[in-house]
Formats: sequence, C-alpha cells, structure tokens
Amino acid sequence: MVKKAQELQPAEESALQNSAAVQEQQAPEAQPEEPAKEEEPAKVSVIVLAHPGTEMLVKRIWEKHFHANVDVLTFPENASLKALLADVIAAPEFENMFVLVPANLVPVATVTLDSLMVARVDVANDQKRYWGRVPVSFTKDSLVDFLPDNEEKDDDDFVRGYLEAHGVRPAEVSHSFGNFYTKVLRGNPCENVVIEALIRKRFLYANQAGWSAIIGLLEKTLAE
Repeated sequence: MVKKAQELQPAEESALQNSAAVQEQQAPEAQPEEPAKEEEPAKVSVIVLAHPGTEMLVKRIWEKHFHANVDVLTFPENASLKALLADVIAAPEFENMFVLVPANLVPVATVTLDSLMVARVDVANDQKRYWGRVPVSFTKDSLVDFLPDNEEKDDDDFVRGYLEAHGVRPAEVSHSFGNFYTKVLRGNPCENVVIEALIRKRFLYANQAGWSAIIGLLEKTLAE
C-alpha cells in the first residue's frame, strides 16, 4: 500500500532524507562546456611587383593605404609570370595563399585584403586581360599541379586557365567605367585625368613610361 507524503513516519522521513543526501553527494558535478575554438583565418602573403627603380616609392604608397605587410619584388615589364610563380612556390617566407599585384598598380585609397582577393579581369573594348593590370590570388598547393601542365601558355592565358580551373568568374573592371582604376600608359598623360583618379578611383596603374610622368603627383599625395 502506497503511503501519501503526510502519512510517512518520522523514521521513514529521516531515511528518505539521508538517502537523498547521499545521492546528492555522489552525483558528479556538471563540468562547464569548453567554448568551441574558432579557426584562425588562413594567412595570406601580399606580393607587390614593381618596375626596376620604383620599388621604394611603390612600397611607401602601399604602406600608406594598406595596413598590413607587403613584400615588394622587382619585376621588369617583359619578365615571365610563370618563372616568378615558381620562385614564390619555393620561397618559404611566402604563405601558401598569396595575392600577386602587378607592376605598377598602386592604391590611392584605403585597400583591404578581402578586396584584393576578389578576382577581376581588365576589360578594354571587346578584349579581356587577366594578367598585368589586376591582382590575382593563388595558392602554392594548386600551382604545384597547375604550373607544370600549363608552362607553354602565355601569361594571360595562364591566369585565365587558372581561374577557370577553379571555377572563378572574375568581376569586370575597366579604365573607361567604374571606379576601380585609371591607367597611365604614356609619358604625357592628362594631369586632370590623373588628379580625378586620385580623388575618385581606388588604384592607379602605370607602365614604365607612365610612371615617370606621375611621380610628382604620387609624392605629393604621400605628403598630405
């Protein structure tokens, strides 16, 4: 016969209380859950190329507008991209993932790593240029397999093939539309066009002839 709580004798109540106390003492303490460890973001090297003799100014400009480390490497206009990539793969100081910035593409506004890693292609009239005017992201792991099978391609076809092999559809940018960059390709550029780029665009690109013509304006912006 089941007894109601009020019908229990004092001895029985005492026994139940002692039993509950023993169970409470024996119950293991709940351990606090450890917070899940957040994965650290992958490290990325930013390698900026520069025409011979322009390295110091290029580095100063990048350091003003990009608040992280950059490595500036000398890269003549006719140098081989694929030979450079082979050297980068073998260099332990560069991370597995890296962004390669062509010579001489320099920021004229604040630049972030995320924006540099966005795949882009330069559009001029009906032609698209995948290398030489826009940054490109690579990984050493993928280049080790891709590079030997594509050494015969020219640099532009090489980058296009690399992006296509990884399912990347680059955003289109141009000198003639948008505000990504202005190109300076001759020794006597329109100064107003360059000044407008310094105010409104994100980058200036210059070949060797164009770079010499805009050094004064670039130095002036550094002093501001």
